[in-house]
Amino acid sequence: MVRKVKKNANEGYKASQSEVIAAEEEKTRGNDEYKKKNFEQAIYHYDKAIQFNPNEPVYYNNKAAVYLELKDTQKVIDCCDKAILICRTSGNHDSTKLAKALVRKATAYTIEENYDEAIKLYQESLYENNDPKVKEEIQRLSQLKN
Repeated sequence: MVRKVKKNANEGYKASQSEVIAAEEEKTRGNDEYKKKNFEQAIYHYDKAIQFNPNEPVYYNNKAAVYLELKDTQKVIDCCDKAILICRTSGNHDSTKLAKALVRKATAYTIEENYDEAIKLYQESLYENNDPKVKEEIQRLSQLKN
């Protein structure tokens, strides 16, 4: 017997309508706390949103935004990796969400001055969403490398 290995631990899980609503409420609370720069509270609410609906990449992406503010690049990368995995394995491809996660991850690598990896990710994001700002960032980083 051959067993299918899940690439995403939550693959096949579908949140109920009440879980989706609860997750969105938590995301809104997280966004409110983020705007107030209450970053620990924002993380708390995004984590709650993830508990309710672990297959929504936006919650991981929002959490990554908080970690960018805190300059914790490894946690940014980890959150983005989860968002990217969900986008690629959920069967409901959303180019905008995937591009946003790729750009945020690239931003973390830019902070770490790993320009080659950042450029690679920015270029990959352009396949999902042709954003002129991303093209400008690629040019800027290319100049920094030289």
